[in-house]
Amino acid sequence: MVLGLMVFFPKTEGKAQNFNLVGHFGATMLNRPAKFLFDVEGQFGVTRTVMLTSGYQHWDNKNHATFGMRIYPVDGFYLRARGLFWNSADVSLGAGFTKYFDQNWLMEFSGDYYINAKRMGLQVGIGYRF
Repeated sequence: MVLGLMVFFPKTEGKAQNFNLVGHFGATMLNRPAKFLFDVEGQFGVTRTVMLTSGYQHWDNKNHATFGMRIYPVDGFYLRARGLFWNSADVSLGAGFTKYFDQNWLMEFSGDYYINAKRMGLQVGIGYRF
């Protein structure tokens, strides 16, 4: 599937061999009360359409190490899947949009569904490309 997306959608905002560091904040919803979340994520561009990610996320009073990947089917828009480990385990599937302001600074908007927790998370973030 990844190979197919790379062949049919070769141009994206993600560039090969770059590294981004992004901090997000937001809230999870669907169950009351809403839980605030915060994360820091490193993103490594493997190709122009695929980024590998890892980082730290804090939500629901739990710490999580995150590992995942993003696929950029069109400029700026991405689909992602992440595994969360540490105090508890979960999987999140989501989508988002990245907007670069210049060669280095970027802003992201994303939404994720946490499968085990049955919660939806909405986030906004700012980052820097090295």
